[in-house]
Amino acid sequence: MRQLLFILASTIPIGGFCQQLFQDASGKTNLFFSRDPYGWITYNTSDKSGSVGYTRNRADGYDHDGDKVKYNYLYGGDIKVNVKDGLGSLVSGGSFRPGITLSGNAGVFSDNYPGIGNYMSLYLRPSLSYTQYNYIATSAAVIDKIKKVEAGLLLNFNLQFNLDKKTPGIGVGHDPLKRHYLFAGVQSGYTHANNYSDLDDVQLSTIINTAGNATVYKTETAKSGSYVGYNVIPLNIDVGITPRIFQHNYFGFNSYLRTNFLKSKNSTNAGVGIYLADEKKPSNIAGGLAWQFNDVFDVLKKAGGTFERSSLFFYVGYTIGGK
Repeated sequence: MRQLLFILASTIPIGGFCQQLFQDASGKTNLFFSRDPYGWITYNTSDKSGSVGYTRNRADGYDHDGDKVKYNYLYGGDIKVNVKDGLGSLVSGGSFRPGITLSGNAGVFSDNYPGIGNYMSLYLRPSLSYTQYNYIATSAAVIDKIKKVEAGLLLNFNLQFNLDKKTPGIGVGHDPLKRHYLFAGVQSGYTHANNYSDLDDVQLSTIINTAGNATVYKTETAKSGSYVGYNVIPLNIDVGITPRIFQHNYFGFNSYLRTNFLKSKNSTNAGVGIYLADEKKPSNIAGGLAWQFNDVFDVLKKAGGTFERSSLFFYVGYTIGGK
């Protein structure tokens, strides 16, 4: 089943053309631009998570049509399912055990800000998650399993600038307009986080049967250390640019930063990537490949350098009903 999902995810960029913008290694994004109502499906290889969502945005006209300010109300939500240990771990021992996060979006969107054709969105994003964590809290060869419900409220502010540069016309039909698309987003608020991703990965093997010279082991994956939760103020920054190369806006480059204030041993993650864009709607991202550098300031003092703590991943998306 995992192989089937991987094959499906690998083929999605061919048929799909839109989703929320750039993702980090945890499958999160804080950018949103769309003039059309649409639903989406995404998959992230690092987080081994998939999400399904819908965002309503008025396709024609404006909810508020003032002389200087024109905007629409946007709202919607999504559900993210985390399958960190593979699809086979969803049901174990007769129990359904995914990590589930429910999120909503509510705010405003403008496609002509501030009256010169740029996109802007400002919206709140509440979330509620239910996750089961496995960790070894002591030296005992036993994995403790804890179930946590965590919630948060984030504020997202996004801008898209259309940067135009006139170029000399060459030949019949040459487009004299060279347009680049610059995206910028800032996300902050108040949420509950934990140190689970900061703990060391371990595998615990226990003997469950011995017959003659054969020994059967049961192996479980967990984290080593004590789980600690925090109430934090996150700061998430995303920047991307889709340049016009060879008269097309097919792909672009992005970078991001993730950090949490008020967290003890606050680690900071940063990433860079390349993504595929729709030629007609460059803010519609079909997928991308990214390289994330974890704990760039070495706050956790783990073994290995910055490159050894990095991770490479890709994400893909498909839109349902987008115009």
